[in-house]
Amino acid sequence: MSIGVTYNNGLTNITDWYPGTAGSKNGTIKAADGYKITGINKATYGNNNDITYPFVFNKISDQEYFYKFSLSYSQINNITSVGGIINLDVVTEKISAEPTTNLKVTYNNGATDVTDTFQGQKAGTVTGTATAGTGYTITGITGAKYSLAGGLATVNLDNFTSKKNSDTEYSYSFTLTNDNINDINSNNLTVQLGVETEEQVTPISINTSDLVHCSISPLTVNPNEETTLTLTADPGYILNGKGTYTIDDETTNFTCNNVSTYQFNVVSYDSVSVSFTATKIEPSIDLKVTYNNGLTDVTDTFQGQKAGTVTGTATAGTGYTITGVTGAYYRVAGFTTNLANFNTTKISDYQYNYTFDINNDNIEELKRFDIPVSLNVETEKQPGNININSTKLEHCSVSPSTITQGKETTLTLNADSGYILNGTGSYSVDGTTNNFTCDNVTSYQIKVTAESSVSISFIATKTETKPSSIVHTYVLDQEDYNNLGKQIITSVNSTATGFEQYDYTKFVNYLYEIPFKVGNNITTSTNTINLGKKNLNIDCQKVTHETFNIDLGTINLTGMVDSHDYKPINITLYCPFSKNIVLPLTVLGSKLNLSFTINLKSEQATLLITQNGNVVYSGQTELFTDLPLYFTAGLQDTLIKQFKTQYQNTIKQAYIVINYNKPITNLTSYKTTEHGTLSNYKGFTRVSYGTLKQSISSTLDNNILSLLSQGVIMK
Repeated sequence: MSIGVTYNNGLTNITDWYPGTAGSKNGTIKAADGYKITGINKATYGNNNDITYPFVFNKISDQEYFYKFSLSYSQINNITSVGGIINLDVVTEKISAEPTTNLKVTYNNGATDVTDTFQGQKAGTVTGTATAGTGYTITGITGAKYSLAGGLATVNLDNFTSKKNSDTEYSYSFTLTNDNINDINSNNLTVQLGVETEEQVTPISINTSDLVHCSISPLTVNPNEETTLTLTADPGYILNGKGTYTIDDETTNFTCNNVSTYQFNVVSYDSVSVSFTATKIEPSIDLKVTYNNGLTDVTDTFQGQKAGTVTGTATAGTGYTITGVTGAYYRVAGFTTNLANFNTTKISDYQYNYTFDINNDNIEELKRFDIPVSLNVETEKQPGNININSTKLEHCSVSPSTITQGKETTLTLNADSGYILNGTGSYSVDGTTNNFTCDNVTSYQIKVTAESSVSISFIATKTETKPSSIVHTYVLDQEDYNNLGKQIITSVNSTATGFEQYDYTKFVNYLYEIPFKVGNNITTSTNTINLGKKNLNIDCQKVTHETFNIDLGTINLTGMVDSHDYKPINITLYCPFSKNIVLPLTVLGSKLNLSFTINLKSEQATLLITQNGNVVYSGQTELFTDLPLYFTAGLQDTLIKQFKTQYQNTIKQAYIVINYNKPITNLTSYKTTEHGTLSNYKGFTRVSYGTLKQSISSTLDNNILSLLSQGVIMK
């Protein structure tokens, strides 16, 4: 047996059925489409018998009510005895139809006109999205309107708002009234959206079709802008091996050695593509590589080595040179396995770089049998070393302490701390004595070539130590300088009869400027300048360390060796604030590090050039500009020292020029890290990337840069 609850929804009778069991029951009354519920009068059963127990009704909306009631078994028997139906007296009312329109909203997205249609739109809030066309961005949306009377009257729609989602997308909303709908329907009008657009730079999409198990980000670059691309291995993979990236049809190779990410910079005006296949992460081993360096057995360990390329350096033992490295292998049960892709590069007579590939099978065998990889290193005993006799050096030292027999070596004589090289000394090579003179320098260099013996004799002079309490160095700006001029000459009460003028410039040793900024790491703030018994109240910076270094960078000459392919006439270094320096041919195949050591108290600057930690050149240069200082305070002007200019040249970055014996017959350019104005170059010149001071048009600009990348002859 079941209990039914019947009501009329405006169009038809609806019956909801419930199990004929005692207890609580609930349901929902829903009006038909186009109708609303205005009330519920009562609940009856049978011949209009009132339900004497409560029905609870809760309004959900104009079209929906929730009801709940509870029945006992006796009540259920009464209802089922007369048909089992409970009638709900639901009062409904037909809803007046609201006007609608197929609203069309038009706007220009920068590239074309766009029309969005809102089907069956009623009065209320209209919400949409404006999207910029390809190559454009949206800078704003000013409103929504439509025109009447042939465009003579404009109706601005109410409550217009817009929100920026991105550079190319805005959300918008406005209120549409019934009057607006009637205007639009009767005149077949569209709503115009005031979208403001701006042409954007068209990004270049990166071709990633040749990327396997890895991805690149970002996926686009802007033309002619330098962008850092990051290659990232997929989870479970590693970047290990060789890949390429092609920029405007020029391909560059790169190598990754077991890394999860790899970065490189690109500048393109046309196209970019990247090719790389990531390697699945494989087992690793603490790989041991053993070889004999001529003197003893050496073992190098590569922690956590995975499948891929192994790179190391073989170094000769003392008294030996390496003549070659011919292979890498290991032996298991009498069988020899030669490791693949073995390559070597000679660094010097004593060092070779080597590389070879190791795969998962190699790793498994090496781990299982706990054996090393053997490197076949061929060595040769080198000429003997000669110890330099330095017993006659006082308060100074010489480096290096040992030289190679028959090889020209630069010896550097260095004064001890608190001493200076000033006077005459001597050095003896294979029994022949030569004299030399030092003139108040901290270091002095001598070139020697010996077969049996070298000795050197010199007595350094103790430097005069000035009391730290009265010798100070300050860094002044223009305002500090002006304040100094106002206070340095003053009147003092010297006698009982009156005042006299006192000149404190006698306590100023130097006034100079240097072309480098003195960093805060060697200065401290002070509000006093000490001049004899006078303390001038001037806010400035006081120097706490008298010396500091300026790193001039590194010049890389690796890959160039003193062979028949590289037989230069001479090698010349061009450096800022320095005269040209001729370097020995031994700098080929190495990296040179350049730096200035600046002494702010002694007004000295030393240019230092090192090769693999060894000094190639050390010499002083005119880096300081002594300034004439005129003070207007007092009865007369005062001049400190005479004007002396630092050594000036037009060089902004150090570089090397190599002159060759034979001319270049084929017109060829060699890549450098130089940059500057194209008009300053002569001869055949290729430009990797550049910018034009004045743009003509994007097409012509790109054509010009394309020609420059192929090479031009500057006259």
